[in-house]
Amino acid sequence: MRVLDLLRRVGRPLGTGQVAEAAGVTRPTALRHLQRLQDAGLVAWQGQSPKDPRAVWRLA
Repeated sequence: MRVLDLLRRVGRPLGTGQVAEAAGVTRPTALRHLQRLQDAGLVAWQGQSPKDPRAVWRLA
């Protein structure tokens, strides 16, 4: 829930690394939480490819 609250508070899309840093967790942990939130339909990923350095997560 900390990751979801962070995205709500910031009010703009963030990259995985930005989410991890702001939430105080590692990048793999942030990614795991973001993917669970995506599965629940709460966030959406925007990017051109799985390795897109400009990809961001936004609230759905």
